[in-house]
Amino acid sequence: MSSYLTFYIVPKAEDSKPLDLICYSRNTHIYHRYTLKFGNKHKWGRVLASNGVSVPIDNFIFCYGAFSFVYSQAVVFQIFMFNIILKYILSLVILPLIYIHSNKSIKA
Repeated sequence: MSSYLTFYIVPKAEDSKPLDLICYSRNTHIYHRYTLKFGNKHKWGRVLASNGVSVPIDNFIFCYGAFSFVYSQAVVFQIFMFNIILKYILSLVILPLIYIHSNKSIKA
């Protein structure tokens, strides 16, 4: 059973490159559009807006691509929802760190 799960659940790194590109391009696009509209204000909004769009897309691709051949759709949906909730909570917890990092001056 473990070799079956390993084959379907753990994709090779080179197999996931096109899917990563979809997720990262959405995240970058939303982040860029937000920056164009609001400038350097509301950094928290940039992060929340880009994560709000990219997390569900990334999660959908990962959960349904990795688990739909192994588990029932109900279980895959539960994994999908749990991952989204966990990633959104994590985004909110680490959100203040963008202000800590951006306030430090970088010396060459």
